[in-house]
Amino acid sequence: SGHGSQVPDEIHPDDEDGMDETLVLFDRNMIDDELFALWARFRAGVRILFISDSCHSGTVAQIAAVDEGFFYTEPALLDEDGKPRLLKSVSSSAQQRHYARFRGMYNAIRAALPDRSQVVVRASVIQLGACQDDQKAADGIRNSFFTSKLLGVWANGAFGGDYIQFFNAILSGMPTQQQPNFFRVGAQSVAFEGQRPFTI
Repeated sequence: SGHGSQVPDEIHPDDEDGMDETLVLFDRNMIDDELFALWARFRAGVRILFISDSCHSGTVAQIAAVDEGFFYTEPALLDEDGKPRLLKSVSSSAQQRHYARFRGMYNAIRAALPDRSQVVVRASVIQLGACQDDQKAADGIRNSFFTSKLLGVWANGAFGGDYIQFFNAILSGMPTQQQPNFFRVGAQSVAFEGQRPFTI
């Protein structure tokens, strides 16, 4: 759970919009191609559940926001206490400044990675993303909007359905401007998807 962003992909433009979705880390953005390459390091039969509660997290409809400073400042939704939720996103002007400063680093990272079409993921990865790639995720004081819905559906382990039902129950409680995504990477596993969430 944290901030998500995007940076232009000048080396392996595999997304239609020419952008890589990223996770904002302490010292840089981690691009989605890096995660994809990491999944390939796991052997067949491994099950990976990856929950990304950040903006542009559909595969790791813009909400109108004021683009000032580093983070968006206009509230999107209300949290459990009726307080305004901010967006978990970096402003486009900050994204542009960041990329202009570190463009060489990102291009070097991408150049060292294999082309995504050459990567084989044998493990089964289920990603639950807080929103679609072109959307922003709402934050909160205690929990983000997506996490609060996920926890409510899970109900401290009382939820009895599988991962598909779990996702659909979360999705049913989300607004149109933030639609979570169920995304598969690697070998699809019916057994994995049929498990109760967070059980082995």
